[in-house]
Amino acid sequence: MTQTETRQWKERKCEKHHVLYRHKYVRVGKFSREYDRYALVDGIVFGSIYQAEDYCTLYGVDPNACIDADDDRVLLRCQQIAHTVLPTLRFLRDELIARHEILGSKRDTKRNELRQANAERKIGRSVYNDYYKEAFGKVEGCRECITIISRYIYMLECVTRLQKKSSIEDFLQQLHAQWEIDKAEIFEQRKGD
Repeated sequence: MTQTETRQWKERKCEKHHVLYRHKYVRVGKFSREYDRYALVDGIVFGSIYQAEDYCTLYGVDPNACIDADDDRVLLRCQQIAHTVLPTLRFLRDELIARHEILGSKRDTKRNELRQANAERKIGRSVYNDYYKEAFGKVEGCRECITIISRYIYMLECVTRLQKKSSIEDFLQQLHAQWEIDKAEIFEQRKGD
C-alpha cells in the first residue's frame, strides 16, 4: 500500500468513529529517546512510538496514557510477547503462502479458459473474464496478507534482537575505558621513545 492509500484508509477508519483523522503525538519529553524501535499499547507490540501513536489516533485512545516505551521492563515485555506470537505468525504466513500457490494455479486455469474463449469467440466471454478477475483478486488479496504478516514478523524479530539500554550503556563505558587505557599506553610508548 502506498502512503496515500494508507492515509486514505486511516481517514475512512476514523470516519466510522465520526472523528477527523489527525495524528496525535505523545507529549514532548515523555520519552528520553523518541526513536526507540519498540513501543507497547495494551499488549500490542509496535516497531516505533510513531506507529503506536497512529494506533491510538485510529482508535481514539489517549497516546500519553497508553503508550509504554523507553524502559528496560517494557522492552522485556515486548520481547516476551514477540517470542510468544512469532511461531503463530510464521505458521499463518506459511499457510497463506500455500494458499497463494493454490489460488495462483486456479487463476492460471481461469486465464487459460479466458484465452481459449477469446480465441474461439465464444458468446459467454464476459463470464470467463469475470471468473478470471475474481481469481486474480483472490491471489492479490492473499499476497497482500502475506506482505502485511511478513512485515510484522520482521518487526517482531527486530524487537527480539534489541538489547536493554543498560547493557548498551555498560558496553559503551567499557569501550571508553579501554580507549583510555590504549591512549595511556600509546602516550607512554611515545614518551619512552
